[in-house]
Amino acid sequence: MTDVLGDVKQARRPAPTLSFGDYVRIARRELRMSQGELAAALSIKTPTLSAWESGRNVPDDLPRVASDLERVTGFARQWFLGWGDVVPPATSDTEVPSIGTASSG
Repeated sequence: MTDVLGDVKQARRPAPTLSFGDYVRIARRELRMSQGELAAALSIKTPTLSAWESGRNVPDDLPRVASDLERVTGFARQWFLGWGDVVPPATSDTEVPSIGTASSG
């Protein structure tokens, strides 16, 4: 006889957890920023940001970078670190940070 509950238990898998890079990518996309724009705002190189987002690398000083990301994006640094139930701000109310100034004429 087949153990139906055994099959159900095997089918249950924990929800996938997000990596630091996933959080960075989610925030960047929610703010409609390119990798280059976010990298410039963080004073890092675009390939560094790309490596974070892809999971190839993580910052050496993760808490400091999470604070920098909070300053630039408005998303809580705890969210970037995956701590607890901290949620990002609603994007409809989020202003895209100014990265530079444009000169006219």
